[in-house]
Amino acid sequence: MNLFNGDGISKDITSGCGPETQQEYELQLFKITNVIIAIDVDVIGLMEIENDDYDKLNSIIQVFMLSESEKSFVVNVNHFKSKGSSNRCIQPDDNDGLQGNCNVTRTRAAQALTIWLNGEFIDLPVMVIGDLSAYIKEDPIQTSVSAGFKDVARELEGPFAYSYRLDGQLGILDYALANEKAFTAIADVTELHINADLYAGFDYSSTLPRSSMVKPNEFLSEPVYRASEHDPVIVCLLLEADESAFGDLNADDAINFEDYIMIIRAYGSSEGSRRFNPAADIDSSGRVNFRDIIIWYFTYLYNR
Repeated sequence: MNLFNGDGISKDITSGCGPETQQEYELQLFKITNVIIAIDVDVIGLMEIENDDYDKLNSIIQVFMLSESEKSFVVNVNHFKSKGSSNRCIQPDDNDGLQGNCNVTRTRAAQALTIWLNGEFIDLPVMVIGDLSAYIKEDPIQTSVSAGFKDVARELEGPFAYSYRLDGQLGILDYALANEKAFTAIADVTELHINADLYAGFDYSSTLPRSSMVKPNEFLSEPVYRASEHDPVIVCLLLEADESAFGDLNADDAINFEDYIMIIRAYGSSEGSRRFNPAADIDSSGRVNFRDIIIWYFTYLYNR
């Protein structure tokens, strides 16, 4: 999105990318903020944000836990080296003439990343998200796919999924890649086409694209459209708590004396009364009775 605010020293906000005036910067910031509010997600990865001339392309990783289910998941945010970074790549044959500059650098990044993630988070759902600067059939993405990560948008939306448009051609540069545990937890995916499909003149710039002509005021608005060149990819994960074993009334992963106490405390109570505990009503009769104790006791003996 090239949300750059200058070098942090002078008042000149121009950095060669992104906004060229304070007014453009503020409009872009409004647009991006409105996008974040509109998407309303729990975890978000943002690309190309630079503060006081400080920008890093390091891989960022965080383990999150959904408090309701106590299920953990991993989100890894990346921005692989751009196809236009001709003077920043030092690997031999980094431009094969087909996949753009820095292809070897991007591929090695994908190799190192997937090897580490697969070794470090064997038992957790892992999502790799971000602008990977490569199309689906190119080496970095195929390396990730071969390592067990699925392109969620392409898997669920089909071969015509896209997040970016260049000279009228559509493709994916912005990914949500999921390992098997994450992919099985996915409920939905959406590529929100609020940027790639729209005329570039609706962005934050004060002049029309490839022109010095000042835009009409109607083009300079704060809604979410054309906040960036790339479309957001939104993934919904369903991380439900594991069902407790039969007889584990307090869901502490153990069938023990504490469960028995729960039945005794609710014994004799009926549905609607203050002492009634639905977990203790094992036979679902609407009343905690001796039958519930017998069922629980034999369950306890079976699981010893």
